[in-house]
Amino acid sequence: MSPSSGFTTLTALVGLASLLLAAGLGVDLLVTQPQVAQVERLARQHSQLLNAATQSIGEDRDQELLADWLAEGSTREVAIEAHEEDPVTYLDRQLRTSRLNRIELRREGTSRTDYLQRNKLYLRVTGSFAHLVDFVRRLEQAPRLTVIDALTVELIGPPNLLEARLNVTIFDRWRGES
Repeated sequence: MSPSSGFTTLTALVGLASLLLAAGLGVDLLVTQPQVAQVERLARQHSQLLNAATQSIGEDRDQELLADWLAEGSTREVAIEAHEEDPVTYLDRQLRTSRLNRIELRREGTSRTDYLQRNKLYLRVTGSFAHLVDFVRRLEQAPRLTVIDALTVELIGPPNLLEARLNVTIFDRWRGES
């Protein structure tokens, strides 16, 4: 056996081993990569569901605490009152007063306890920054308990025209009447 044939055999064996290793890695990537992607997707979904459940439990607990407080408040002044004006009408009036243009205003849901009504609303408006600030201040200073859960603002055109999307919750005292 000549030295060059041993070298050639060794080179061939190393080449074959490299090919087998590359093929094994390729098969491994083809088989495991979709599984890894699926595990990552499931982990994201799990996280999103956990966050949604935690938020829902927190909102329900906050509503229960507020309802308990209102029930105890029958002998003292209570900040949350029953309002005659519907929440949609109320927000529409606030928008007009602030000179914002309403694109969309809809009720997303309502829930009630013996003493509290929670109204979730979605708003989409256009106007200037100053008008948007005026609207938010009006909500903060109004006698109704109003929470802005989400606010997204986007510049949509000159001169400084903004579009805002808001998720708003309005809490009213509710006496159990239909």
